[in-house]
Amino acid sequence: MRETKESIFPADILLFGSPQYVPTRRELRAGPLSVVLQDGIIRYVKFGETEILRRIYMALRDQNWDTLPTIFSNWKYDVEPDSFNISFVAENRHREINYKWHGSIVGDSSGKITYSMSGLAQSDFKKRIIGLCALFPVKECAGQTASVLRHNEEKLQTFFPYNISSQQPLPGFEDVSELNYSANGIPVSVKFDGDQFEMEDQRSFTDASFKVYSTWNRNAVEGDLVRAGDKFTQSISVSIDQNARNEVSQPIIDTGHHVTIELQGSETYQLPRVGLGKSSVNESLTEKEALLLRGLRMAHLRCDLDLSSGKWEALFQQACKQAVQLGVDLEVALFVNSKEAKSELEQFKLALEKFLPSVSSILIFDNDGFVTATQSVRICQEFLGGYKKSNPKIGGGTNRNYFDLAFGNPAFEPQDLVSYSVNPQVHAFDVSSLFETLEGQSWTITSAHKIYPKNFVAISPVTLKPRFNPDEVVASEADPNELPPQVDSRQMSLFGACWTAGSVKSLSQFGAYSLTFYETVGWRGVLETERGSPLPTKFFSKPGMVFPLYHVIADVCEVADGRVLPTKSSRPLSADALVIARDNGYRVIVYNLTWSAQDVSLRGVNASRVNMRRLNSETVTEAISNAVEFRKNYSEQVKFAERGVLDLSLRPYEVATLDFE
Repeated sequence: MRETKESIFPADILLFGSPQYVPTRRELRAGPLSVVLQDGIIRYVKFGETEILRRIYMALRDQNWDTLPTIFSNWKYDVEPDSFNISFVAENRHREINYKWHGSIVGDSSGKITYSMSGLAQSDFKKRIIGLCALFPVKECAGQTASVLRHNEEKLQTFFPYNISSQQPLPGFEDVSELNYSANGIPVSVKFDGDQFEMEDQRSFTDASFKVYSTWNRNAVEGDLVRAGDKFTQSISVSIDQNARNEVSQPIIDTGHHVTIELQGSETYQLPRVGLGKSSVNESLTEKEALLLRGLRMAHLRCDLDLSSGKWEALFQQACKQAVQLGVDLEVALFVNSKEAKSELEQFKLALEKFLPSVSSILIFDNDGFVTATQSVRICQEFLGGYKKSNPKIGGGTNRNYFDLAFGNPAFEPQDLVSYSVNPQVHAFDVSSLFETLEGQSWTITSAHKIYPKNFVAISPVTLKPRFNPDEVVASEADPNELPPQVDSRQMSLFGACWTAGSVKSLSQFGAYSLTFYETVGWRGVLETERGSPLPTKFFSKPGMVFPLYHVIADVCEVADGRVLPTKSSRPLSADALVIARDNGYRVIVYNLTWSAQDVSLRGVNASRVNMRRLNSETVTEAISNAVEFRKNYSEQVKFAERGVLDLSLRPYEVATLDFE
């Protein structure tokens, strides 16, 4: 192991990408229930080891469906060993919106937790939703029966859907005053007061939960008008059945940091083709940038071409040159006007024959629809299916989220590929919530295979933030002193590397054909431009630096011929692993999903020799400033604790890559 270099960034920037505070977590008890309080959010309500409720929180979403950040103050705590009474003041402010509310979170020794909010609008503004939300964990709830009590006292027996449902609201959950269900045999009751509530399946947006939220006005195209002085009062309470409370003594919260990861079964999937998107900030690549990108050994480069614009051919030529420079295929995303698709695709065919790039896939999207029209795919196949240079796979779907694919056009018939994009920040933005979406990504793959069993699934692209707001009704003015809405400072952090590793695992283990991540260079890419960050006081990268997630992509692409083995983590929100089988052994990428140290036991993988390279706060300076040297020389041999068991201690947000030979 080489001597570690002095860090060029403060610890918080290395971990989170910005000088943000570490989220405040406090473990509390309400009788037999344990719960985590984190920044005004109730998380992980558990009875023993069973999670009965994922989250309770307040959300204000403006007329563009953007969720406003919340500023908390005036905290007051009264905490006992088996109860708590917490209050605070909160504000949501952005442009014309000024909303202030008081929150109360009470847990009593009988096993009941109540979250209440009382708010007063301080200004006039338009909104979609103001109110409390409750999230129900997919693992414990999917496929389970439920009893719904409506506001008119009508009782209804229904069930949480097992496969993803894109119906809004979910049938049977259109009006929820009280919801009773069983989580691993534990009877749970959740009550809602102060508004009419309904439920949606958030897996459509890769959130691993069912959400109950206050009903919004679907007829108000630009949102509902809120007047200064308008009041909003709501509460949500959760409790378990009295008999269940009496059957089990109060379980102790496990404050340990040990995670066991085991191989599960023998079913494997071919590791997906992994590529990157063309940079949105650089028209060309420098030789240094190209050298680093070639080192990734990625499969393809995605370029987006709007064939109704007058600039697409020049952009296509740039992409063709970059693909040759990097030695990769192109993934071409074509945007057409459905009524003009034939003439537009004829023109693209001429350009294709002119530049003769190697194209692995062509994705066709309609500018005038959420989901590709089947006719557009057929025309694309007619004009481009005979391209002999590389015989590309052809398909379509949506340039938006899985929700739009499943909901937008049930009659869509892809040719070879069905495609949709993934990002973790449709509904939530904190580090814990982003890691929770990894489970939801897997559900979209399995559901897509059920809808399109004969087609390959191409996830393109995967990004940390949405590339655009498909629900925007009023244009938002860009603030030149703030990061663009598509940019997340965590792109350059160890957090970003861990999330990327988890995303590859979640999308690979159920048979995705290809994955397109991020971009090549720039603050939405895998390395910074040689010019450096356009806003160095907001995005803290150094000119030409490699982002930690670069190494995750490289670690995957190096074993492109491998097969993904299923694994099970005892605490998948704490640590997990991607296991790739090769002819001569295994590559295992283990990652710590917390900002605390984690002890991990990896079980079921045997080898005579194991080499490990660590990407953590000690090694990251070398990894980002001298990537080639880091990948060649920063490794160490590790030994098994016993046959088939390898014990590791991981630093916060560490990614450890192990080669078993």
